[in-house]
Formats: sequence, structure tokens, C-alpha cells
Amino acid sequence: MILGFNFTSINAYSDEKNLSGSLDVNSVPSIDDVVEKKLEFLGDNKSIGIKFIFTTSYGKAGEIIQKGEIIYQVQDAKKILKKWKDEKKLDDDITLNVLNFILSKCMAKSVDLADTLRLPPPLQFPHVVKNEQQPKVEIFEKKK
Repeated sequence: MILGFNFTSINAYSDEKNLSGSLDVNSVPSIDDVVEKKLEFLGDNKSIGIKFIFTTSYGKAGEIIQKGEIIYQVQDAKKILKKWKDEKKLDDDITLNVLNFILSKCMAKSVDLADTLRLPPPLQFPHVVKNEQQPKVEIFEKKK
């Protein structure tokens, strides 16, 4: 279960001379490290810190890099830390939960930062369009 979240670093830039034409926008979350966290109210061995990097790349036109940490409550921190140290992996359930959380938090921040830097948003927004269809007229005959 996620107990806390914070950004530790946000770096972003845009290069206006490379903004013309089609841009490939790519956003990638990654887990950078897993560390021990001691939270007294949980007791020993019940939480870990998951350090992450979220990169949104616009090729030569710009980049947004967000770094942060998630505090995660677990049953056995030593077991999880050992697996991370040995294999650089977390349990699938933890990984899914953490990556989805990172995506939701960082994508929202990336949209705001991209707007500030005059870069296109890193995701497609839905658009409302005018319906050009002519109204249908149905004629019903009376039954005799």
C-alpha cells in the first residue's frame, strides 16, 4: 500500500528551433532503486522507499525528467530488499501498483510542464467534433 509520495527533482527544457514538424513523444516510468525506510508508527521492517524516474522525451525538441520517491508499506521489507539487491525486481503486484501510481502523478505534472514550455502534451486529449450527419426522418404507417 502506498503511504507517501514526493518529487525530489524536476528538470525540463524545450528547444524551440526543433519544435516544427512531427514530434515523437515518449513517456517512460522506471524504478531506479529500492531502499529501507523505517517508519516508527508501522514498526520495524514494514516499509520501503521506491525511488523512481519518469522521463518524457520530445526528441531534440525537449525533455521532462521527474524524480521522486514512494513510501510503500509491505509485510516483509528485508525479503523485498534482498530480491531487489539480487535481481533488481519487485513482486509483480507491487510493481503494477507503483508504476500505475507513478504514471498518474507524473503524467499530470508532465501535461502542466509541457504547457509551460510550449511543448505538445504527452498524451492525446479527446476532442469534441460537430456531427455532420443529417437527421433521419422515419415515416411510420398506421396499421389498419
